[in-house]
Amino acid sequence: MPKNDVNRKSSLAVLRNRLAAVAALIPADVRCVADIGYDHGRLIKKLVQTRPEIRAIGVELQPHYIDQFWRLNIFENEADRHRVDLRTGSGLAPLYPGEADCLVLAGIGETAIANILTADPKKLLGVSSLVLAPSRYFIKLRAVLRELGFFTAKEDLVFERGNFYHLALAQRGSDPAENSLIWHFGPRLFEAQHPGLYQFLTYLKPYLAVRMPFIEQQEPSFQVYLKQLDSAMKIARRFAEDI
Repeated sequence: MPKNDVNRKSSLAVLRNRLAAVAALIPADVRCVADIGYDHGRLIKKLVQTRPEIRAIGVELQPHYIDQFWRLNIFENEADRHRVDLRTGSGLAPLYPGEADCLVLAGIGETAIANILTADPKKLLGVSSLVLAPSRYFIKLRAVLRELGFFTAKEDLVFERGNFYHLALAQRGSDPAENSLIWHFGPRLFEAQHPGLYQFLTYLKPYLAVRMPFIEQQEPSFQVYLKQLDSAMKIARRFAEDI
């Protein structure tokens, strides 16, 4: 088997599923997590059962998600149930400023994530961490985070059901890699020489090329982004060859 094929298989084998990867990005000192768009509530259940110090708030647009959550998730420990607070509303609207120190926004598009984060800056008071797992690409969010005073402190990749997902923990501060070539594509991934990085970038280019007309309407600098992607791929390829 060619070396590159071996590298690709071994690299993808170490990538975790999205639920585990999202949970792993939540800092150890967090005390209250708000999962915006909790859906079936798997993350909330995992956090409550594995991190007894955490209180979990779940927000969904429609009220039927509350009944669905309690139907799908059984808690043997009554104390665990009392650490779950489910609310109905749009984005961060159901939250009180300073109530949650970590927000999770996963499984929705980056435009929706950006709109939620920028709708009411007061809702971010007291929030020290954002765990973001957009449903596809991670193009617009980096600039949005910068405007809000956050940067990506940790990043991870997930390969699930034939698709790559780019996840990040954003925290207060500025990114020392902001003006570098790799800033758009995950500076923490490059710093860690993430084993799935080259495969991720190889996947990303044709995926974005197909969607280029739509993306360019929202991101006029997208052509520059694609040129930088070629250079970033060369750097990541060297990492892959060293595995």
